[in-house]
Amino acid sequence: MKKLSLFVLMLFTMQAQASVFNGKVQSFKQPDGTMVDVKLFGTEYYMRAEGLDGYTVIRDAATNYICYAKLSADGSQLISTGIVYAGVKNNMASLKNNLPFAKHIDVNEKSRNKTINQNITQLGATASRNNFKMPNAANVLNGTPINPVSGNIKGLCIVVDFLMSREHCPFQTLLIFATG
Repeated sequence: MKKLSLFVLMLFTMQAQASVFNGKVQSFKQPDGTMVDVKLFGTEYYMRAEGLDGYTVIRDAATNYICYAKLSADGSQLISTGIVYAGVKNNMASLKNNLPFAKHIDVNEKSRNKTINQNITQLGATASRNNFKMPNAANVLNGTPINPVSGNIKGLCIVVDFLMSREHCPFQTLLIFATG
């Protein structure tokens, strides 16, 4: 029982780390009701989206459509080109490969770090900037990991209900999540 209590105590002392997206495909709705598939890169503190064709996309502030993006002149922000993205899985005709700007673009590191720090502060995160780790520079192409993880991941959830009185154990129920 002492080992279990020590394990539980260790779980509660671990700091939360940012959830990482390495090219996870997510569907989003356009204002006209059509769905598009987008690859996400980053964490809850900073996220960048790419179309399935590799071009960076953002939501246009004026039209609310997901559009292809280009970099501002100083590289500090992504700007909508106004070209609406229409990419969906299993439809190669919906993807583009001849746009007049580069694929896999991202803002410069200074702007990215500023956004990350602002979002950490706004979210009230206890994680410091030192706990946030960007992908290894050798595995990154313009801010995008070049070897994303894919496939099925199995998870396990264990529910532990302590029968001890609250004076001896302050944790009544504990959920343990494990992935592998």
